[in-house]
Amino acid sequence: MNKSLTLIALAALIAGAVYISTQTEKDTAFEEWKAQYGVNWAASEEDYRRIVFQRNVEKINKHNADKTQT
Repeated sequence: MNKSLTLIALAALIAGAVYISTQTEKDTAFEEWKAQYGVNWAASEEDYRRIVFQRNVEKINKHNADKTQT
């Protein structure tokens, strides 16, 4: 039983590390984009703009990965 608990805890730690790494990369891309275009928003709007940016990147990546597109 103790071995199972250890494995579950290790899996959770790995999943958390991957999630944090992914979020950090997304945040870095957003910050670089903001700097490139010189945009800044109030803190209340910043979160919304970050979500829009991330959704657009996901759409672009999905489109680019689709080999059936011409």
